[in-house]
Amino acid sequence: MNVEVFELDLHETQTFKIERLKKISTQSHSQTHFVEIDFNKDSIIDKLISAGFDPNTPSIFSILGVSYYISINVFFKTVSQVAQIMPQGSGLVFDYYEKENHPSTASTKISRLKQITSACGEVMVDGYDPSLVSVLAAKAGFNRFQDLSSRDIDKAFLKGDGDITALDGVHLVYIEKKA
Repeated sequence: MNVEVFELDLHETQTFKIERLKKISTQSHSQTHFVEIDFNKDSIIDKLISAGFDPNTPSIFSILGVSYYISINVFFKTVSQVAQIMPQGSGLVFDYYEKENHPSTASTKISRLKQITSACGEVMVDGYDPSLVSVLAAKAGFNRFQDLSSRDIDKAFLKGDGDITALDGVHLVYIEKKA
């Protein structure tokens, strides 16, 4: 199947990803489109069309590492706009960290990540409520929803050996429009 991949992020991040990919891979990535976008300002539809998006071609949209820095309302406004123009069978993958309802339940690793990003000039938002994420995905028009917790991520992708683990409270989500 011919699937186009649209990777969405800020200009600086996209430049870093492209350079890194050139260093580690000699394969052609002609079906991967690195779309530069400021989620707080830009029209996702305009950016996708400019990047060669065809609403008749099944596509995967990657918005990884973005939700940490924008509100859930802005994030799902973007997700809803993508849902309006993507064909059936297309999917979207993103990650988020779980909203900390009580300071005593805060993840030490997430707290440390907030400190590091703050020192770099980036401010992380307060995370998302998992039950609200599923509601907003359905409202945006997605009828397949898979949300992996940090433990699920460890089991599925990190072999659960303990050497490398997902941050506590981080979720990986795949949503899809099906006929």
